[in-house]
Amino acid sequence: MLSIGVEYKKTSHRNEWIDIIKAVRKVYKGKLIYSANWDEVEQVPFWQHLDYIGIQAYYPLPLSSKKTPSEVKSAWQKVMATIEKKLPAKPIVFTEVGYDLRPDGNMVPWKSLERGQRPDIVLRRSLIEGTLQFLQEYPRSKVVGAFWWKWMPRKALESPCQLGPGDCDFDMTRVEARTLIQTYWKKHRLGKN
Repeated sequence: MLSIGVEYKKTSHRNEWIDIIKAVRKVYKGKLIYSANWDEVEQVPFWQHLDYIGIQAYYPLPLSSKKTPSEVKSAWQKVMATIEKKLPAKPIVFTEVGYDLRPDGNMVPWKSLERGQRPDIVLRRSLIEGTLQFLQEYPRSKVVGAFWWKWMPRKALESPCQLGPGDCDFDMTRVEARTLIQTYWKKHRLGKN
């Protein structure tokens, strides 16, 4: 699979993309996707020319003060209901999904922890777990995969991240994130859905 572009919000509304897609198809025989930012997805006019819809999935997810994984899953179901009404019936890949340690990470999931903010590991865990529950239960014909942001190829396990701003922001190798992902994906891979 090849992504012909990532977050070109200022140009993705233009028809020249169709010519680019045609030119790429002449030399590349694999599947094509475009990775649109979450607030750009509905303005992309060339989805029908691609094999997959790619979404940088940083949607705000309104939650109550409890902020449980089941609330996160429910918020994702509402987001997808809206998406399905507005986009062509094509398989979707979350070309990015992830959460930092922000205390308001459900509403601004694209932002990193800032100086002076207290890290909220409990919220981050709920966001990851609820998203995994959603992905596991949503029809595979509609959302076919997800790439977690970000999984850095460093010696993360040997040198764990500190809880400060900018130090390993969005790092999915932190133990609470990595453990959840391993548990859910192992369960799915083994068919224990």
